[in-house]
Amino acid sequence: MSNEWKETSNNQLLKADLVVFIGKKNYEYCRSKLSTPKKYKIWDLPDFDDANLNGKPLDIKREIEYLKLSENIFILIKRKVDKLITNITD
Repeated sequence: MSNEWKETSNNQLLKADLVVFIGKKNYEYCRSKLSTPKKYKIWDLPDFDDANLNGKPLDIKREIEYLKLSENIFILIKRKVDKLITNITD
């Protein structure tokens, strides 16, 4: 875990037991640049880029929208992770 973004390496993808992509767009991008992981899941979750928040300055209204989107995505990811763990341990 890190407080900053780190680029995924081809070696990491190939060694991973399971790779989870937030969406098909992320999977396709990774596949075009790196190897396809042995085992992966594609979750259909919103990405910040879908909200056109990337690269634009945030005023207070956009900051609030960004925070709400972040909280909602976190809840969705938590649900997916909980389900994934349940399926793995069953």
